[in-house]
Amino acid sequence: MMLLLLGGVTIASLLSPPPGIQPVFDLKGRACAATPDLTTGESLPYAGREKTFDGDIGAAAPCLQTAQGAVLYRVFQLPTGGTYVVTVTSEPSGGAILLPHLSLLGTNGEVKREVARDDLMYRGRALSARFRSHADEAYLVVESDPLVVGTSVSRVVESTNTMVAPVGVGGYVAIHTGNDETMQLTYSHTGKVEIAIEPLPDSK
Repeated sequence: MMLLLLGGVTIASLLSPPPGIQPVFDLKGRACAATPDLTTGESLPYAGREKTFDGDIGAAAPCLQTAQGAVLYRVFQLPTGGTYVVTVTSEPSGGAILLPHLSLLGTNGEVKREVARDDLMYRGRALSARFRSHADEAYLVVESDPLVVGTSVSRVVESTNTMVAPVGVGGYVAIHTGNDETMQLTYSHTGKVEIAIEPLPDSK
């Protein structure tokens, strides 16, 4: 088969979609630590303006043995000074999605609070949690949830579109259409995750 090169990129690679994060449903055989390694904490720099960070958890992420079972995780070092809002969003990758378990830790690794599973909500295709920072929290740990991994969920995603069509001479009318899409997702230890930090909403 002959491939054409465009600026060093093959046409075949342009036509092929980029690979997503491969789902992982079983961690048997993995050597898991008893506590998260805080030295791997990735800094989330914040200067008072909204900023987003890559929080993806792939198959190569470290493994942690919890009371509920083995999980994959990542550690993030939270900004110090000031109060802000954190949003953690998990998006589908193929037919799988990560249901994140979120823990906020102090400087010595003590758990200050956890974000309950019920606090995670589907918004469109994505699953997210939003919470305000506390002064005594130094780390955010994002883990997979072993109690749901391998189970499936069916979601109906509604979308709307607006089209402007000309009417008569110089007139226009807005036409609204809707569409329902059913998604079947399986919870995985891995997934696409985004972390956003933003200022507190204006109280005015």
